[in-house]
Amino acid sequence: WEQQSTGRRLFIAPDRSFTPKEYMPWLMNFLGEQKRNLILSPSGTSLGAIEKEIKAAKLPHQILHADDIEDSLEPFTSKSRAILSLKGRYDGIDLPGDACRVILIYGLPSSVNLQEEFLWSRLGLANMLRDRIKTRLTQAAGRCTRNATDYAVVVLVGPKLLDFVIRKDNQALFHPEFRAELQFGLENSQVDDVAILGDLASLLLEKREEWQQAETDIIQRRGAALVAKPPFIATLKEVAEIEVEVGYDLWKGSYDSALTRAASVVDKLSGDDLAPYRALWNYFCGC
Repeated sequence: WEQQSTGRRLFIAPDRSFTPKEYMPWLMNFLGEQKRNLILSPSGTSLGAIEKEIKAAKLPHQILHADDIEDSLEPFTSKSRAILSLKGRYDGIDLPGDACRVILIYGLPSSVNLQEEFLWSRLGLANMLRDRIKTRLTQAAGRCTRNATDYAVVVLVGPKLLDFVIRKDNQALFHPEFRAELQFGLENSQVDDVAILGDLASLLLEKREEWQQAETDIIQRRGAALVAKPPFIATLKEVAEIEVEVGYDLWKGSYDSALTRAASVVDKLSGDDLAPYRALWNYFCGC
């Protein structure tokens, strides 16, 4: 479990070699060739942008949203041509086997609510949110690989998403198998012809013999990978319980107790990595 995960994923990152204008026609054609596609995006704005491209390309697929699958995934899995387009739903969706073989992760899941947007864009707490981003990307990429024999193509779209996954320090946070798959995909997405990306995807989707070479490459990378654990993650874990207790104190009107606990949070948030978050909790104390 420390080294291996379930199923096999092929990551494709068209932003690695092309501009959106150059690769979008290919992407629409690729989605159009699949029976069912899953699209995951962090916001309604970004989701609307990719759906606009889909509608402009006149794909034969019906676009479904969260409301359509509230009770069951059957409205999606029963259709011969469908696209399930979801905002912020990086977990809780299981599409094993032939239910879905293609996932499009559109945009960096750095913030899925206003609080996270504030921490990311105003306080510059990218370090603190990296672990959340890693978790969301891992969850998103695993929606269609729910057992050992499952396989799926995961298309990563967006310059900010590419910037995140291409950094070595961010890659070091991922599970060894995920990192191996990611590194393989990024390297093989560096091509001169966008059509090569489709050929690469077909090796896995059609289970061609040539894919075995890629499988061997990924396994070798997996064996050499070690997971990095930034020290400040342990600090955040330690203060999380106190932060919750501060919330309870505020709800009960126990402001003296809330201030005492908040001050202890400030004391524990030492180090440069968490300086902006420490400043935020100083602000809470002042309030």
